[in-house]
Amino acid sequence: MPRSRRRTVLFASLIALVGLLAVEGLCRFAEGATDSLVGPYEKGGADGGIGFGPGGRLDHEGVVTVFNDGAYVGPLRPRRPAEGARRVVVLGDSFTFGWAIGPEHAWPAGVDAALPTVEVLNFAVPGQNTWLQLEHYRRTARHWNADLVLLGWYVNDALVDRRSPNVHRLCPLPAPGLSRPLARAMEYSATARVLYDLANIADHGGPLPSWDSETLVREEAFGFACSMRWLEELKGLVEADGARFAVVGMPHLDGLDGEQDPEEAAQARLAEALARRGLDHIPLYPALAGRSSSAMQTHDLHPSVAAHRVMTEALVPEVRSRLADTLGP
Repeated sequence: MPRSRRRTVLFASLIALVGLLAVEGLCRFAEGATDSLVGPYEKGGADGGIGFGPGGRLDHEGVVTVFNDGAYVGPLRPRRPAEGARRVVVLGDSFTFGWAIGPEHAWPAGVDAALPTVEVLNFAVPGQNTWLQLEHYRRTARHWNADLVLLGWYVNDALVDRRSPNVHRLCPLPAPGLSRPLARAMEYSATARVLYDLANIADHGGPLPSWDSETLVREEAFGFACSMRWLEELKGLVEADGARFAVVGMPHLDGLDGEQDPEEAAQARLAEALARRGLDHIPLYPALAGRSSSAMQTHDLHPSVAAHRVMTEALVPEVRSRLADTLGP
């Protein structure tokens, strides 16, 4: 190649590199300057930031929650249950935590109040997926001597979501197509992340992948398969600690009072997937189906106080039956 052509190629390559770096810098700035983009994967979950530590504060629309010295919400209990009492440890995300209404109105507090000889400790943390819940139990919640561990499972536990650690990096299951290299690219490149977010915005109006149960709650969906695998691992840990484990199925609340609610089929698929893996399941959809969706939801689509009361009523006999060998009548 003539020297002049080599210089031209080198100069063009340098210009292209500078352009790419400029685009990357602009995308990084945009991620920090706007709430319309998701931003990078959360790093803290993989490095130990599993939940809110002792004294952590969560402020949502003026509802301030302070995590107690045991790193859960509600009254602090001794490490071991009181004499004659049995203990339930609860894991989950915002649907179990009591987002927008306060944990004192959520179903773990309701079950605690309804069963005087049962102590319910709510370790739910808004935004946690199944891997984070597994790690939260492994590092923190398992030290609180549970007789029964419940995990509130909601559809976004099957979402590959950059607001949690990179599922593709953590899950050993085979990923479809180019999804794993794409996830790796988004882990390091703001340009890749912004392009992905813009594609989602163009497709359905928001930067996150769609949360619909029809897409996510399927055996062939990578995020769902990973979530099921981590539930199996969690069951093994819980049983090794001498406790029982059950998954509480928490449904979408849109369309409950519609003629044909697609969530019914999704919850049936969830039940089949859990049963196939030998995982105990407490479905809440039957208790909620047919009720007014507007009454069962807050403005940001989380369970209302009324919904948590319905869920409490459904869960009390389920918890009692799972502790029947240790509870009195």
